[in-house]
Amino acid sequence: MRDDYYHDDPVESSYGKNFYKNILNKAMNTKDSVKVVSDQIGQPTSALDLADLTIRALTKEFPSGIFHATNSGSTSWYEFAQFIFKLAGEDVSRVSPVSSSEFPSKVERPKYSVLCNQKWNDFGITPLKSWQESATAMFPAILQSFLK
Repeated sequence: MRDDYYHDDPVESSYGKNFYKNILNKAMNTKDSVKVVSDQIGQPTSALDLADLTIRALTKEFPSGIFHATNSGSTSWYEFAQFIFKLAGEDVSRVSPVSSSEFPSKVERPKYSVLCNQKWNDFGITPLKSWQESATAMFPAILQSFLK
């Protein structure tokens, strides 16, 4: 595994592999610096919030169509990593911004992948809370996952 991070699965959980867990592990278990792309903007999304929204959606009747389901707000992977370091009480200066061009990949990733969640409101379902609220709420469970 590289010592710098492009990004992993954008859905965050205390289970499996994902960006949040990788960055938190680096923050808490090393004193290394970490390089994270700063030129890609997205929406970190909690698997628990997504499951809750799915259950709420199943209890409503509304027309078929495409409904984006992500936590609200947007951030770069670099800013998200800084947020995780801050939650962990670690030095955010250990997180360094880099360009995605420094991470050659066979997969082309968009620079901006923020989705609109307004359609949920249009049909009476409150969209997901902000990515910051979710990341903060998930912190204890993700931290606990390292102790298992």
